[in-house]
Formats: sequence, structure tokens, C-alpha cells
Amino acid sequence: DTSAKRTARRLVGAAKKNVFERSAISPSSSINCMSRDELSKLSGVRKPVSRTQLFVLNTKTGRKITSVAEAPARLAEDVLQKAIQALSSSGGKHNSVTFARLGTFDIAGLRQMRDLAEAANIRKETQSEKTWLDQFGQDARVHGVRDTLLSNGPRRVLGHVAEIPVTTKTLSTIACERSLNDDAVFALSHGIANRRGVLVLPPLVYSLAADSHSDFGASTITAAIDKAFNQAILHQPISFICQIVHLPGHWTLAVIDCQSGNVFFGNTSQKGHSTPGDLILRMRSIFGYVSKYLPSVRLSATVTSLQLPQQGIRCGPASCGVGVVMAVQDIAAQKSCPAQNTWTFRNSGQLRLHLMSSLLEQLEHPV
Repeated sequence: DTSAKRTARRLVGAAKKNVFERSAISPSSSINCMSRDELSKLSGVRKPVSRTQLFVLNTKTGRKITSVAEAPARLAEDVLQKAIQALSSSGGKHNSVTFARLGTFDIAGLRQMRDLAEAANIRKETQSEKTWLDQFGQDARVHGVRDTLLSNGPRRVLGHVAEIPVTTKTLSTIACERSLNDDAVFALSHGIANRRGVLVLPPLVYSLAADSHSDFGASTITAAIDKAFNQAILHQPISFICQIVHLPGHWTLAVIDCQSGNVFFGNTSQKGHSTPGDLILRMRSIFGYVSKYLPSVRLSATVTSLQLPQQGIRCGPASCGVGVVMAVQDIAAQKSCPAQNTWTFRNSGQLRLHLMSSLLEQLEHPV
């Protein structure tokens, strides 16, 4: 009825005003137009969602239709994205969402709320990054890293590695003691191994190997391996295949020696992350797609440990991705597997700065 419509419009207007009057992000602006440094300096930016219940609201009747999600503040962006998806997929049936204690928002307001939540995260991230970089003093690499992190927008594409877009967010996951994301681990590993006779396969290939008999799994794995081999063998024969493996919350590495067929597995955190029971089965599945390039190689039925340095509570606690990249670097540089470890987690900060600088150099001078 008319009363319900007026109420809904009033709630939307009031809630928008309450959120946007505290920051420099207007409803018509975009977070993509601002650098991470500019976003970090906005006054009054804070996460807009506390623990609260979400409801899809039918503004024609003013009634709550369905519960969407309940989440704490740290998941604010995820909650907002779910709300946006709920409205986008409703086909116009529902056109606003209510956050208990915050008000009612249409899809444009939700997108601005999501940007505010991201800005709040960026403010915290950039403060940590500045403090982290300060520890390296006059190190020549710091200026380039700091400038790239702060002067670009949070979703800015800095370049591509093997057609994978590397964004400011990708670079920022390498800083501090953060967990590297998929793109960071693959881009760094691929860049280090490129033209050195080491083929790096993305984590998606290993994930799909469990479902390699499906049309989607088979076609995706085939395309990834064919593309990787066709690019790599232009430079020199392939000696090792490094498969990045993502276990729940942890990065590991599987390696195939293309001469002996031996299979190796590297794990920087044995506690709670043992060798996957289906590792050989998945590697055999992957090797089935590789065998046309290596017809004389027979894959081993056993797994040998790479004996990588181990993480600790005070020693690289979230640096498993760094360990995978450094393991690939040692294999590529020494052309042997297992390779002698040239690094430890005791200097994980220096390792991270080295990798960030190397990635920027690779983007600046692609090969």
C-alpha cells in the first residue's frame, strides 16, 4: 500500500544519508576511482555491518520475504555481496534489502555500502603495510613496492602473468604476514620458473583432477596443460612439472621429475597437513594429460618428501605460499629435485619483500 512504499523510501534515504555523510564516498562515486592511499585517509570510514540479520524486502508490501544471511562484521563485504546477488537474481521481484538496526537499501546503496566496507579494510591494510615496510629502512626495493601499493586503486590490474591478471590486491597479499592468494602463488612461481625448464601448473588443475572424467574437468585440464607446454617447450625441454596444491587453508607443492618419473611432495607445515591420501591418484590423472608430451616417462607409485623448511607460530605462520614459491625457485635455479633449500622462514619478511619486488620487475619487463 501507499504507506508501506513511503516507509520503504524513507528508510532507504535515511540509511544512505547515515552511511555516506561520514565519508568522502558519495553514492555516485566509485571506489575504483580512488587510490588505496586516498581511501585509507577517508574520515569516518568504518565497517557498516555488525552482527545482524539480513532480509529481502518487498517494497510494494513492506513485508520481509526471506532471511539471506547472518554474519559478523569481519564478513561485511561477503554479506553485502550476497545481498547484491539476491537482488540481482530476483528478476525485479525484490528491490531492496533490510539490515537490522541499519535500515533498508536498494542495489545502488548496497554497492556503495560494499565499497565502504572495502575502504575500511583498505585503511587497516595500508596502515599495516606502511609499518611493515618501515622495518626495511633504506632498502632500495621498498620505494617501488610502497608506491605501487598506495598509488593504485584496490582493483587496479598491474599487468598479466600467463594471461592471469595481477592486481594491487594480489600484490598486497604478499605483504606483512598475510596468506598469499591463488594469483600471487601462481604468478610468482610461473615467473620464477619461466624459460628454466620447469613447468608450473595452476592450483585449478589439481582441484579438477578429482573430477577429470567430467567434460568440464577434462577440457579445462587439457587446455591448461597444452597451453603451458606449448609456451614452455619453445625455450628448452621440460625437466620438472610443479603442481601447486591448495589444501584447506594451506599451500603445498607436488613435483614430477620428467626424467625419472619420481613424484615429490613439499609441505611446510606437517602439523595438521599430511600428504593427501589421493595425491598419487590425482597426479596420475594429471600425468595422463601430460604423457603425450613425455611418452617415455613412467610415473612412480610412491611419493618422496621435498624436506622443506617448516613454519612455526613465530616463524612464518602464514607463509606457506611463500614457501611454495621459494621451493619452485630452488628447483628451477639448481635444476634438481629435491633441491638444496636456500631459505628459511626466519627471514620471511625479507623473502616477501624479495618476491614483491621480483613480481613488479616481471610485470615491468615480461618475457
